[in-house]
Amino acid sequence: MPTVPTRQRWLAPVLVVVAALTVSGGLLAQEYYDTNSSEDTNPRGSTTTSPQQSSASRQPRGSSTVELTDAASSHPQSADIRALLQDYFDAINERDYDLWASTVTADWVRQKPERQWRSGYNSTHEDDAVIYRVDPVRPQRLRVLVAFTSTQDPEDAPADMPSDCIRWHLALPAVLVNDEWALAKPPETTPERSRCSSQ
Repeated sequence: MPTVPTRQRWLAPVLVVVAALTVSGGLLAQEYYDTNSSEDTNPRGSTTTSPQQSSASRQPRGSSTVELTDAASSHPQSADIRALLQDYFDAINERDYDLWASTVTADWVRQKPERQWRSGYNSTHEDDAVIYRVDPVRPQRLRVLVAFTSTQDPEDAPADMPSDCIRWHLALPAVLVNDEWALAKPPETTPERSRCSSQ
């Protein structure tokens, strides 16, 4: 029986991990499909509304708590970044536009008015988020490597992946403004994603 060279045995999994952790994608769920990539250094902005629920948000499939790997925890800003992403995911799952707007830059809020935001997350629930790394890019800017699972009605999934469960791997920019961290809308690229494995 032919044997697989040692180099080939370890090269494939290494390449998979590198691809997953270095991909730079659009930000979270329906944000992946926006085309504008301008960024503002002034966070915050919101409108008042009551949260809504969808069938997907009433049936979460995993943990709602954002986790940190040991590598991510070693960064001095890891606690702040974890709290920021926790609020971001909670806002989506609870359909809380005010909370979502408090986690992103003002420029992103202007590009994503409430009606459009609610339509984009019509049936989405996001869970099992893990922050793998927090990397400095330049003063007052970080890159956050995160993976999470989204569940949604297939018609609300990406057109090229109409699935009710998708696993995402993204590199998200975070900027420091007035001593607070906010998520900035990244340039549009194709994010790393795959259908969830069968249980």
